[in-house]
Amino acid sequence: MELGIETSRFPLRQLLTRSSRSLLRAMKMFLLTQIATDWDDPTREGALVKVLRRLLPEANPSYREKMHLVDSWYIEFTDDGLPSREIGVDANGTPVLAGPSSTDYGFWLDTDMTRSDFEGVEIDEQEFEALWAQADVHS
Repeated sequence: MELGIETSRFPLRQLLTRSSRSLLRAMKMFLLTQIATDWDDPTREGALVKVLRRLLPEANPSYREKMHLVDSWYIEFTDDGLPSREIGVDANGTPVLAGPSSTDYGFWLDTDMTRSDFEGVEIDEQEFEALWAQADVHS
């Protein structure tokens, strides 16, 4: 599309109208779900499982000790429907894990699931971002 201006001097954000920026934000989806919240406490694992965990690499090393605490997941999806960020919260709604981070790839990010595979309630971006800030994720 020819805009009739030298676009290399203008950031994309400035070129987009306010309504088109809103549309781009609306393409992201945010969901609250309770699937995959039935993990066992890792302190009850048998000896063989503990040995295997030490030998095999993990995508989410800091998640293992906390997965049993997750009561609900907040998930951000790309416009393609793929998980892009996640926050696991406990029964009080306090974040106990979040990813991706500098140490963890992310539980849902490490699957081939898309938005259509999830059941849950859509939430707004502000609710997700507030929890993300509270989770204090380090990239």
